[in-house]
Amino acid sequence: MVELKIRKERLSRGWTLEYVGQRIGISNQAVSQIETGKQNPSYDVLIKLLTLFDVEHKNISQLFAPIENADKL
Repeated sequence: MVELKIRKERLSRGWTLEYVGQRIGISNQAVSQIETGKQNPSYDVLIKLLTLFDVEHKNISQLFAPIENADKL
């Protein structure tokens, strides 16, 4: 299973799937699917995620690159 850095970042902040979903206006299931690479975020959702995680647009890979050794999370 592929997991993206956004999951690791969310967990390090102590945020739940529900919290992120509520903040950006999508379901917690959609957040989960984005984190596992099963769904790509729309442009609007992507911008909201970058803003929520305080990531500059040019540094998008901080959230959306695959996690090395994701099975250890």
